[in-house]
Amino acid sequence: DNVGPWSREASVRTRRGCDQEPPTPEERDRAAYAARVRAIHAAGAGKVVRGRVLCFGDSITGATNYRRFVESALGRYDVWARGYAGMRTDFARKKIAEDLQAVNPEFCLIMYGTNNSKAPRAIPPAMDDLRAVAKACERRGTVPIIATIPPRGFKDPASEPEARFNAALIEMCRREKIPIAYVFEAFLEYEKSGDRRTLLARDGVHYITGGWKVTAAAWKAAMDQVLFAILDRP
Repeated sequence: DNVGPWSREASVRTRRGCDQEPPTPEERDRAAYAARVRAIHAAGAGKVVRGRVLCFGDSITGATNYRRFVESALGRYDVWARGYAGMRTDFARKKIAEDLQAVNPEFCLIMYGTNNSKAPRAIPPAMDDLRAVAKACERRGTVPIIATIPPRGFKDPASEPEARFNAALIEMCRREKIPIAYVFEAFLEYEKSGDRRTLLARDGVHYITGGWKVTAAAWKAAMDQVLFAILDRP
């Protein structure tokens, strides 16, 4: 991630244009959060441990395979994981400062909410908790990325309670200019040609090999855009 001086501009003219793929959700998000992420990252220079990533979450994050798959997907980062079984977003809000102090990461990958109630009245407080977790990261110069939570169980293909939670999460992150990793959406995309039972264990919550792979790929897709924003020169 070492960037040298930019070359002089060069003009190119083509005989004809080419088709352009529509932007991904991660690319659209980047257009909104880029300046904010650059400011947070600049504030952490010389303070955070460069090249270190903290995965912060509940029991899914706490599994040994979570860290290994995420580190493999990201390719060039030292990944630490702090996962707390059964914990909800209110716990995350209280715990984040301690873990940031201990790990001092350059980036924090946050996935909380699986254990939260999905009742309509419970979702706004959860969003306030997640916003507070992100703000704690920002104050240290650590760039936060928040993931949508995965589907749950096997009887509801749309996983409607989680979908409601994630809709609120996406709205909050976009409003606050926080990068998003689309884990829930990656699961549903996989299920167009695959079986959720190859992603989740029998309890319908925790992961097996497919779940690790899909989640790690979603984190990489988000991190790619965050890094683009940081390394690009506006």
